Amino acid sequence: MHETEYEQKYTNYPSEIIEFGLDKNIVHPTQKPVALMEYLIKTYSNEDETVLDNCMGSGTTGVACINTNRKFIGIERDEEYYFISKNRIRESIKYPPSK
Repeated sequence: MHETEYEQKYTNYPSEIIEFGLDKNIVHPTQKPVALMEYLIKTYSNEDETVLDNCMGSGTTGVACINTNRKFIGIERDEEYYFISKNRIRESIKYPPSK
């Protein structure tokens, strides 16, 4: 079997530890800060691309997509969290953050 060595072709990945504060309105036990998700989305995707979150929980990734001009597909099996995330994403569309 021929073994090849992996080579990183992109340089937009973080090279240091990056810290983000917690969001104030925590509605899910594993909720991530919106600022963290915005950073990751801007680092690894381009505007107008689609981001998939197959365990969307509180909808933070969807909110971050709205804030960074990305399309979003979210999947959540827990009905309670589905409605929470849907409402958070709708609110972010109505009241986008000021830049």
